[in-house]
Amino acid sequence: MLTIFGAIAEFERELILQRQREGIQLAKAAGKYKGRNAKKRPKDFDYYKQAYYERTMTVTKIAKHYKVSRPTVYKWLKEKT
Repeated sequence: MLTIFGAIAEFERELILQRQREGIQLAKAAGKYKGRNAKKRPKDFDYYKQAYYERTMTVTKIAKHYKVSRPTVYKWLKEKT
């Protein structure tokens, strides 16, 4: 009995996700779903990048300085100038 309920719940969840994907595609086609804006890399970031590579500043301190998350700083560090 539990197996049947589990299978039905899994099927329903898959239908919900499919409808959600279709709705997002329609919204994107209409220009209403654009997602979140990416944070731009600051112009003075090269100084902090150099400090990071010289091990005088940590990613956490850089993130706190710019008020962004650590993954954002890592993304900026990977970007080419």
